[in-house]
Amino acid sequence: MPLAMPSKLFTLWTMLFVLNILVTVTILFSSGYQRHKEHTYVGDDYPLELPLTRRLDLVAMTLQETGLFEVNMSDPVAEDEAWTSFIMQPRGIGRIFLGPSHRLFNIAFLHQLHCLREMERGFRNPSSSILTPLHAHHCLNYLRQAFLCEADHTLEEGDFLQRNFDVQRSADTRVCRDWETVYQVLDREWLKE
Repeated sequence: MPLAMPSKLFTLWTMLFVLNILVTVTILFSSGYQRHKEHTYVGDDYPLELPLTRRLDLVAMTLQETGLFEVNMSDPVAEDEAWTSFIMQPRGIGRIFLGPSHRLFNIAFLHQLHCLREMERGFRNPSSSILTPLHAHHCLNYLRQAFLCEADHTLEEGDFLQRNFDVQRSADTRVCRDWETVYQVLDREWLKE
């Protein structure tokens, strides 16, 4: 005759099993593995991030000095073309229409690049009306807050002011989110419009 498990012990193991399942489900839901919530895109009912079918991959990026995006203005046309091609992609300049009423949103990192570009244009041509004091104030404040929000705590080696960038063109490698995926989504969504 098989041994019967005592009733109290069986109840305890059953409760622990159920508790384990509940904790696991709670952890999965709180860490972002929720099923996709449908938003109305009315008022505050919209997602905090661009709705993607999956999380952005992490990619390695080695920071490098480049002949483009310089401030010496040796070739202002090439500089302007480099910035324009960089900031004009993806289509829509980082704007996307979402929801049934096609509500307009901006992608934060592309807004940050826009601010950087406008500040570069104002720096290159201070007499121009491109960068108004109000726009410059907005951009500096926006970038400051974006940097604080990201709180990138990557360690960078040595004193960058002591580095000879003509000889050592690359610096540290860091782990980044794959922005090219965001570009692809924005291009695809822009073409739908």
